[in-house]
Amino acid sequence: MNRRGTVLAVCLVMMVALSGCSRSEPRSAPPSSAGPSTTRTPTPTPPVNTPTAEGPSEAYRSYTTKCDWMWPGGGAACTVAHQNPVPPLSGVTSIAAGQHSGFNRLTFVFDHAVPGYDVRFVRELLDGGRGVPIPLEGAGGVLQIRFDGARANAVTAQPPGTVGLSRIRSFAKGEDFEGIVRYGVGLNGPVGADEHVRVRVAEGQRADGGYVVVVDVEG
Repeated sequence: MNRRGTVLAVCLVMMVALSGCSRSEPRSAPPSSAGPSTTRTPTPTPPVNTPTAEGPSEAYRSYTTKCDWMWPGGGAACTVAHQNPVPPLSGVTSIAAGQHSGFNRLTFVFDHAVPGYDVRFVRELLDGGRGVPIPLEGAGGVLQIRFDGARANAVTAQPPGTVGLSRIRSFAKGEDFEGIVRYGVGLNGPVGADEHVRVRVAEGQRADGGYVVVVDVEG
């Protein structure tokens, strides 16, 4: 190889080396701009058997819905059995009626325990002693509330015969004999209105020790 060829070869080697050095190093991925992850604190679950916003406002030790907005007609009923030792019979101490948003409420308070009960629509409220109908104001039907293993001879407060709420129009006792207590509620509305009225029934124990059966009537 002559001198000129040698010089050209050396230049070529240097150009290749410089080309390799000029290559840029691979860039690393940019750091994430997201801050540290945060964990939401879960919303605590309401305790079981506690009255909801629609439930009673008084303090309760326990409160359980037994029949949730059902139609107790056409052979159906809200029936709950309690096998309480007797004596004594559970005595009704007071009955209250009240107006709420979207429903009327009847609250039965007992001194001993929650008795068995049956809530259903009937054609009429019958007098347990004579077997004759008891007149109730309200053309929208009759809701009967029956308690088994109860007595009602010491009631200190109860609704008047004419209640006058949006749905519950009238109220009367039909029977208190040998552990059976029955009440009837006359409903406001046109004839046959009870075919579309639902009820909700709950039971529980108040903080003061009283036992309750709560009957909500839609409307």
